[in-house]
Amino acid sequence: MEGRWCLIEKNQPILAEPRSEENRMKSKSFLIFFLLALVGVVLGSGCVTTIPMYPGIGASGTQVLSTRQVLAGQPSLGMTEREGLEWAREQRQLENDRARNSLARQREAQRSLDNYRRDQAYRQIQKDRADAEKMRRQRESLREIRNLWQDVQRERNRNR
Repeated sequence: MEGRWCLIEKNQPILAEPRSEENRMKSKSFLIFFLLALVGVVLGSGCVTTIPMYPGIGASGTQVLSTRQVLAGQPSLGMTEREGLEWAREQRQLENDRARNSLARQREAQRSLDNYRRDQAYRQIQKDRADAEKMRRQRESLREIRNLWQDVQRERNRNR
């Protein structure tokens, strides 16, 4: 039973001869060689281009941007460095304007909320004052009724 096994029944493992260390090394070295060759082909074709410090022509004949242009956030390969910097400046200005507008909207919303709360508080104070006035009138009315009742009781006691 040493050596090779065959698949006799379904779901039974196949045991092949154990691979030698030499075969493993050959497989690894072939894989490494293949990957290096693939990387070389990709780099040589111009698909992947490193970014030089100054603009120029890339391996495939396309314009290559400088690092400064890329850092400026330039959207187009057809722009010069000056155009890219102007574009970046405009983008920063637009972003600042958006932030300013957002801040203004937030302040306006806060102001509106404060006004609403102030109005609500004022209405609550007015309601509380009206309720207090109503209660005061009710107490006065009850006091008058009690005084009248006491007067009636005194008259009755006197007439007895």
